[in-house]
Amino acid sequence: MAQFIDLTPMYWFEQLGLYAAFPLLSFVLIGLVAKFDWPKEAWGRILLGVCGIYWICQQTQQLDNLIIVSTIISLAMALRVMMRKTTQLCIKQKSLVAIGSLLALILIIHALLIDPERTSLELGMGLLLLIINRTLWPLDMVFINNKETE
Repeated sequence: MAQFIDLTPMYWFEQLGLYAAFPLLSFVLIGLVAKFDWPKEAWGRILLGVCGIYWICQQTQQLDNLIIVSTIISLAMALRVMMRKTTQLCIKQKSLVAIGSLLALILIIHALLIDPERTSLELGMGLLLLIINRTLWPLDMVFINNKETE
């Protein structure tokens, strides 16, 4: 099938999905933790910066380091958000998020440094997204409830 169809665009989508989305997510989490109120124009510049960082890392064969750094930043920011919301999460939820964060970090680092097939990379990334989503979910509910009362 690869002889008839050019699979290069799919390769680029996969690369962007893995190596550009998570650095952008890191910037979003940093903005959330630091409570930056950036306008839309600033987010456009951040997106361009992330694309530039991705291109430089791709050209210098450093995409693995980019994903490790953005994973560590994303996990640190998600745990920071979780620690702020001490009244909204019970101890079981906090421990589950902490254990899931550690497991996601181990899976991602294992896939990038040890496993040449990188079979656990997507599993670790999915777990990381689940942790970030679970960490931000109560915050979204508070935002929705505040909008409804206005």
